[in-house]
Amino acid sequence: MFDGRAQLEALRDGLRADAFADAYWIFLDDIDYVLQHGGDLLDRMSAWYTSVCQPLIGEQQRYEAAVAGHNGGECGASEAPEDVVARCAARKTELDAWKANLERRGTDVERQAGVLNAEGADLDAIFQRAVLNASNLLDLDHTEQAFRLYIFHAVELDKSTASQNRDSCRVFARIATALGRRVTNQDLFIDYLVRNVVERRFDVNFFTGDPPLEPVKAWGREFGSRTEAFNAKGFKKTFYDNIAENQVRHVAGYMRSGYGFTGTAAQVVSLFSDVPKSEHADYRLAVEGGQMGWQLRRGRLTSANFGAAIESRLCD
Repeated sequence: MFDGRAQLEALRDGLRADAFADAYWIFLDDIDYVLQHGGDLLDRMSAWYTSVCQPLIGEQQRYEAAVAGHNGGECGASEAPEDVVARCAARKTELDAWKANLERRGTDVERQAGVLNAEGADLDAIFQRAVLNASNLLDLDHTEQAFRLYIFHAVELDKSTASQNRDSCRVFARIATALGRRVTNQDLFIDYLVRNVVERRFDVNFFTGDPPLEPVKAWGREFGSRTEAFNAKGFKKTFYDNIAENQVRHVAGYMRSGYGFTGTAAQVVSLFSDVPKSEHADYRLAVEGGQMGWQLRRGRLTSANFGAAIESRLCD
C-alpha cells in the first residue's frame, strides 16, 4: 500500500479519462479513500514512532547501560562492605522499578502497534481491491462487462430524474456514444450495443469488493427481454404509439438486422416487410433503425458518431 501512491494516481487518472468514467464512482471512491487515509496513516505512524517508540528505545538503552554499570561496578563484587551492599540493594530496587515501567510501556506500545498495523492491513485490502477493479475496468478485454456497468449507471441516473424528464432515447444515445469512444471495431460495437439492451445477459462478475458492488450485482435484475429499464420517452412521436413501449430494445434489434443486411440501401425497407403496417410507428422505427445499421456496416456512420446519429434521427 505505502509504495502504491503513484500506481493509484495513474489508475485514478485512467478511470476519469475513460469513456465510461462517470459509472466508476465506487472504484474512484476506493482509490481516493486509500490515497487520503494512507497518507494520514503514514503521518500518524511516523509521529507515533517519533514521539513514542524512539523515546522508549532510547530509555531502554539507558536502562541497559545502567544495569551494565551496576553489575560491573562495586555492586558486581562477590563481597562488599555493608554500606555498599545497602547502596546496591537500593539501586537494584530502582532498576527493577525502571524495568517494570519499561515493560508496561512496551506492552502499551505493542498494543498501539497492533492497532496501527490492523488499520494498515484494512487499508491494504482496499488498496488491493482498488488496483484490481480499476485495472479490470481499464482492460479492453473487459469492455463489455464495463459497458454493462455503464448502462446500469445511465439508466439509474435517468430513473432518478422526475418521471416527466426521463428520456430513454437520449440515454440510448448516451451509452452508444460512450461505447463508441472505447470500441472502434464496428462489429464489436454493434454486438455489444445491441445485445446488452435486447437480451438478458449474465451479471458483471469480474469485480471484487466489500461493501458489495450493488450496481454490478443489480444489473441482472434490471435487464431482460421484458425489461422496464427503457421506454419510448424521448423518441420522436412518429416512432411510437404507446409511451410504455421499449423502443430502445426494438430499434436496437432493427439496427442489428440492418447491419447484417447484404442488400442495397433502397432494399433495407423490404427487410422489415413482416412488420405489420398497422403498427405504423414501429414500422417507421424499423426502417430508420435498419438504415442506421446498414450505414454503420458500410462506413457511412461510425461507432464514434453513432450515438449522435441516434439523438439527431430518433430523439425528439
